Amino acid sequence: MAAFDICDFSSGAPRLMLHKRYTMYQVIQEAAGAAELSWTDCEREDRGDGFFLLAPPGYSVHSLIISLAPEISTRLRQINKGLPAKQQLRLRMAVHDGELTHDDHGVVSPDLNLLFRLLNAPALRARFEQGDFALIVSDDVYERVIEWDIAMIERRDFTPLPVELTNPGRPGPNGKDEKPVHVAYASLPPQPDPGPIDRSAHHEGPDVHAQLEQLVQRMQDLLDDDPPS
Repeated sequence: MAAFDICDFSSGAPRLMLHKRYTMYQVIQEAAGAAELSWTDCEREDRGDGFFLLAPPGYSVHSLIISLAPEISTRLRQINKGLPAKQQLRLRMAVHDGELTHDDHGVVSPDLNLLFRLLNAPALRARFEQGDFALIVSDDVYERVIEWDIAMIERRDFTPLPVELTNPGRPGPNGKDEKPVHVAYASLPPQPDPGPIDRSAHHEGPDVHAQLEQLVQRMQDLLDDDPPS
């Protein structure tokens, strides 16, 4: 399963918003054709500034990452080339694999909830400041697809990021409800040097930045200790 979101969608004029929506669907549908993903066989649900896509049986999560995502990225670069920054289409894509329950109104499951938490993670928004395309995957997908892939995906291109999960209502050591953190992995285009972190400049607050700093450093240390892939 995959989900897509247009960055800074609501900051533009209505005509620009509609144009970005149209372009998003055009880009992803063309990319799907190039990646041998049958668009008509996909289950889709529009979300205004993005949409959810459930690939048909037989199309693997592996193909979403190594085939579909690069095709989307390439087309975005081509479309954005020469456009003013405000008119460029910038997309976030999240990929997860799990179980879904269908009813008369659509699909629902904890795995779907995680997919959208990946897509909308404040840490990902804070890190993705420039560039055309960002891909974030769950820890499970990273371990099963990216760590085990041979020569097709460079795992060092993926940065560990914290994703806050739903609150289970259990009090933590400080007396507040615990909010468990999922370590996801994001592939981002080159970003500007952030310099010293200004915690007041980001809407997600200091707690997320503290989690981000600690988890990224811990996970990066583990990656640096691994032998070259």
